[in-house]
Order: sequence, then structure tokens, then C-alpha cells
Amino acid sequence: KLQDAGIGTRSELAASTPPLGIRKLREEAADRLREQAALQLESKREGRLCWRPRPVEEGRGFHLLPRPSPGDVILDLEGHPVFEPARGLEFLFGLVLCDEGGTEYVPIWAHDRAGERAALERVVDLVHERLERHPDMHVYHYGGYDSGVLKRLMGDYGTRESEVDDLLRRKVLVDLLTVARQALVVGAESYSLKETGKLAGFVREAEIAGGGEAVVDYERWLATCDAALLDGIAAYNEEDCRATLAL
Repeated sequence: KLQDAGIGTRSELAASTPPLGIRKLREEAADRLREQAALQLESKREGRLCWRPRPVEEGRGFHLLPRPSPGDVILDLEGHPVFEPARGLEFLFGLVLCDEGGTEYVPIWAHDRAGERAALERVVDLVHERLERHPDMHVYHYGGYDSGVLKRLMGDYGTRESEVDDLLRRKVLVDLLTVARQALVVGAESYSLKETGKLAGFVREAEIAGGGEAVVDYERWLATCDAALLDGIAAYNEEDCRATLAL
């Protein structure tokens, strides 16, 4: 309309007028969006996931990573968001335990409220037992969901409150998603673990491809008690744990 009114040519208007919806973006944020879009295009052209490091900043990105410890733990939860009309259920607490001799995957199932509380207590106690042997160990997770669940369940059940507070105070929990976002520009549409795990060369083989499918199969298990369905969910959860470890 401005062009039709003789206020400017199309090219002049495009050069002087920010696109609708991003006029209030800081230039720094706009530059990051351009770089992200360019890397996505590069990834599509080259058929591989392209990435670049962000500028190093004190207290951000890779600076958030502790040194590796033989006692480190990877944590990944699977939850059913509508297990009950107004409340979900964390039905699988998946762990990979690191040791000098290798790693071990430990699935902890919870099929009701008592099981959910018991699973929380078992995970928190296990971490504190490992802290006694490895004071430098950490619990790595991907995204804020897992640490948020621990805090929520602690409050819901009124259990292991001082132990969870201790883990938070000592910064035992480490969110690798925050590290990845602050340290890397990745040529993908999201920073999901399915994408960023490729940076570490992690290859997935489980039949379940996402958390939604895991919930559907858990619903099927509730109706049939077919143990193979739980095995499939555990295989998917273990891959998420091991992708986190690889990353």
C-alpha cells in the first residue's frame, strides 16, 4: 500500500521497514535468527547437521559443564500427562549409571501413586549414595522437565525434601539443553535431543520415535499388561539416556 501511494519502491521499503512481528527484536537476537536460518539451509544442502560454536562467555554454555566423574548419572523421565483427569503420572525414571568399568541402564517403573513416590525416593537415595563415594559426581538431564518433576514430586509427597534441596544447593543437577543452546548454533529446527544427539554421532534404533508414542504404548500396556510394550518403552528411554550421555 505504501508503494502504491508513491511513498517508496518495493526494494526501498523492504530495506527500511522491519518485517511485521519482529520490529521490536534487538539486533543481536535478529542476527542469531539469521545465523540459525542459514545453518538450517546449509544442513539441508549438505545432508548433515551443521553447527557452529557461539562466542565463549563466562558462566554460560560450556562453562556450565563440570568435569566428568566416574560417579556421574544420566536421568530421563517418561510421564503420562493425563493419567488422571487433573494429574499426570511419571511412570518411568530412567537412569544410566557411570562407573570405571562402563555404564549401566536402570529403569525404575511407577504404575500408581505409591510407585511414583517410591521411585522418587529410590532415585534421590541412589544419587546421595553415589555422592558419598564420588563427591564430584553430577546428574545430567536434557531440559528442565526432569529436574522440575523431582521438585514437584518432593512437594506433592512431602518426602526427601532436605535431600532434594541439598542436590539443588550443591548444583548436582546439570541441564545439557541449557548448555547446548548457549554454546552452539545448530542447523536444525529445534534443539531437541533427537537433533543434538546427532552431533555426538548417536544413532537411534528403538522402534518408538518420541515421547508421545511412549505414552500411547503405556496406555496399551495398562489395557493389556503386555510386557513387550514396557520393554519397548524402556528401549526408547535408554536411548534418550545414552544420547544425553554421548552429547
